[in-house]
Amino acid sequence: MNSNRIIIDTTYILPLFGIKIKNLNDLNKGIKLIFGKEKQKFKVFLPSICLIEVMYKLIREYRKIREYDILKRYPLVIPTLSSSPNLTIFNPYLDSAASQFAIKLKHTGHADLFDCWIAGTAISHDGILLTEDGVLSNQLKNLPESKLMTIWSWKEFIDTYL
Repeated sequence: MNSNRIIIDTTYILPLFGIKIKNLNDLNKGIKLIFGKEKQKFKVFLPSICLIEVMYKLIREYRKIREYDILKRYPLVIPTLSSSPNLTIFNPYLDSAASQFAIKLKHTGHADLFDCWIAGTAISHDGILLTEDGVLSNQLKNLPESKLMTIWSWKEFIDTYL
């Protein structure tokens, strides 16, 4: 496990797009740490599948009130993500190791293919998976390839780097 590589779940970028997240302490501090202009002791990998998941969530919100500004959030945030010195956007569906693991995780019963590819990114990069998904975390602990994977919650990330 490379403690300098943090692979983040979609949850942690949702606030950038105006989607509220409950029960995450120090969310704003951590977001500034990840997406700020200062170099950090870690490198964050954002699986590009997270951006598709964000768009699905924006569309779901848009359908409720049909407000165009909701959809316009997406292109407004992309420059923040692409210009962060601490962030690398990674295409897990173009990476053989990430895709192989994602398919295996899906086959073992994990319902969300997006989560499978996010976990596959952590496997491919030998990094720390940052997620609040308890079901995913438990399932990863039961597979030989990911049994020793380090999985952190937001609190563990904040406690380590703030």
